[in-house]
Order: sequence, then structure tokens, then C-alpha cells
Amino acid sequence: MIKALIDDETLGKVAETLKVPVGAIKNFNDKATVSKIINAFNDIFYDNTSYLNYKQTINKSNKYIEMLEGLLNAEQKKNTFLKKILAHEYDGGE
Repeated sequence: MIKALIDDETLGKVAETLKVPVGAIKNFNDKATVSKIINAFNDIFYDNTSYLNYKQTINKSNKYIEMLEGLLNAEQKKNTFLKKILAHEYDGGE
């Protein structure tokens, strides 16, 4: 890798424009930078553990909600049935 020689004043202006420290430009290593980008990409897009945990949590939540809805539906049917029985008793059993 060939590093061009740039005077400190120009390097300072470039660093200021890019909003990075001068040291970051002086010590820039393209292989290390590419490696860091690849690792960050892999951490974000290929870390299936966090995705699977998230997905499992959603599935468990959905199952829990379905169970509660089933219990609510059964309770409503029971109440309707009991109301019919009570209404029948108060109507004289007819």
C-alpha cells in the first residue's frame, strides 16, 4: 500500500471536512477497515440467535393470546348458558 504524502495543514482540513480525527486518517488501514465493516455486517445480519429469540418470543406471545381468547370465549358461552338456565327457572320452568 502506498501512502501519499500530504502536508499537515491539508490533512487537517480534510479531517475537519470528514469530521474525523487526523490520527484516523494517518493510521488508516484499508484491510482493518474492511474487516471491521464485514464483522459489523455479520453481527447485524447473520446473528440468527437474536432473531430466533425474538421470533420465539412473538410465537409464545401469540400462543398465550390465543389461549386467553379461548378461555374468554368459553367463559362467555358458560355465562350465556347459565343466563338461559336462570331465565328458564324464573319463567316457571317452561
